[in-house]
Amino acid sequence: MALAVSCFTACGDSSTTESSKNSSKTENSSSVSESLSESNFSSESIAESDSQADSSSQESAEKKKVKKQTSDEVLLKVESCGYDGKEVGRYTVYKYELDPKTGNYICREYEAKAPTFKEIEQDRLYEYDKDLRKVSYDRRIGNGELEQLAIYKYEFDEVGNVIKESEVNPKNTSIVRRYTKYEYDDDGNCIKEEQYEGSSMIASIVREYSNGIITKESRLDGNGNVKSISEFDEKGHVVKESDETYTYEYYDDGGYKQISASGGYKIYNSKEQLIEEQAGQGGFVFKYTYGKIS
Repeated sequence: MALAVSCFTACGDSSTTESSKNSSKTENSSSVSESLSESNFSSESIAESDSQADSSSQESAEKKKVKKQTSDEVLLKVESCGYDGKEVGRYTVYKYELDPKTGNYICREYEAKAPTFKEIEQDRLYEYDKDLRKVSYDRRIGNGELEQLAIYKYEFDEVGNVIKESEVNPKNTSIVRRYTKYEYDDDGNCIKEEQYEGSSMIASIVREYSNGIITKESRLDGNGNVKSISEFDEKGHVVKESDETYTYEYYDDGGYKQISASGGYKIYNSKEQLIEEQAGQGGFVFKYTYGKIS
């Protein structure tokens, strides 16, 4: 299980994810043309025009906001706690180290299970940049060598929001296997995601907001047909998703518990991090531990 940072779920910080938009050039040219008189090109009017253009550009940039896409904490441990949530039978841990050459973080995955709980390194290895965005995914092959399976590249708008995430072939980085495009409103909310393989769009997500709070999310296939719709409450928590409905219990520390009508649940802390879940009534319980990279 890899660290999830910006993917095809929630931008913004994500998703995600996260990442905002553009529109200052037309405002700039408009303010310049209005400021300059057709008959008087004095230095004073030109200076005034430049001042207005700078002000317009600044105001336009300020309209665009970046939604924080990543936390300063990472997933450190996943515990499988059996059906009753008490007996720990297996866990996965993630250990991070700084690569001094690139400044990126290397994440190694280990698994352990009862009765010895000896941590055994897995063949998967992940690399993240300083903002904890996924950079590459590797697999350990014979003699400890690494085979690079995928490289991830990002494009940003003028205020730093991710507008495109691409997975490229590590043997030929000009070949893009798949990519996701993101669109944002002026408050930095991710309003649309489009996922492509080659030149074909295979899926998309459209989100609606009210006063910065998400109210509706529609998932569509590549032909624009709606596959599922999620509805949200005034806190931005999903209350209905296809045939599933959810209720919530809130804690004094800012965390909350999401309970599905089918019997499963998810518990989040005050940082909106998933710390415990059960897929369905009587299913396995999983617990998650987070922390900063030491």
